[in-house]
Amino acid sequence: MQRILLFSMLLLSLGACGKKETAPSAVAPEPPAPITQVMGIAIIEPGQRLINLASEQSGLVKTLAVGVGENLRAGQTILLLDTEVERAQLAQANSRTAAQNDALSAARENLGLLEVKLGKARQDLARDEALYAGNAITRQQLDNTRALIPDLEQQIKIQQANIRQQQSRLGELQADIRYYETLNTQKVVKAPTNGVLLSLDARQGEYLDARTPFGIFAPAGPVIALTEIDELFADKIKVGKRRKSARRVPIPC
Repeated sequence: MQRILLFSMLLLSLGACGKKETAPSAVAPEPPAPITQVMGIAIIEPGQRLINLASEQSGLVKTLAVGVGENLRAGQTILLLDTEVERAQLAQANSRTAAQNDALSAARENLGLLEVKLGKARQDLARDEALYAGNAITRQQLDNTRALIPDLEQQIKIQQANIRQQQSRLGELQADIRYYETLNTQKVVKAPTNGVLLSLDARQGEYLDARTPFGIFAPAGPVIALTEIDELFADKIKVGKRRKSARRVPIPC
């Protein structure tokens, strides 16, 4: 009896050892959530894009009229370059123009005198012709009076040519004045429109080369956000889609 019981227990033990454990049932993965938002880090810029500031003329910085971060009006002065040479040239051109005006006035007065003399000579000729017809004067006297007229007419032509030359010279001097005035104007850098001065790489006494940028200006008005989106999400971005409100995040220095 003991043997039978022991044998039964042994069979049960062997049966238990041969039984395989049941693996836990696998859980099906959840489908990925649909992509409804795509985020990107953007740089905020004005809609009209940033403007590089530069001077049209080279020169030493004489005055800095504003500072970085200031709101500027269109035409407001940002900096001034030294204009000592240009002002001296302008003064010299003005002086020459004044002298030329005097010379032109004198030439016109001389022309007026010659025209008066010509008028008188023609009157004298008409008188002498009448006198000669009445045998009151000699032929020689009549010829002398008549000879004055072509001589005066020639002098008048010369003087008229001289006046045209003087006027041409005056025009050249006036052009010089406009040129030097333009040079003076180009030594002043002004705000191109309303906006903010973002940077200014210029110091008083430094030399600036013409058309070399020395500052950045942001025009006032609407702004745009420039960002890049990963190519994996490129098909999610469509033209005309509205963006959600952006959040400004300060960038640590």
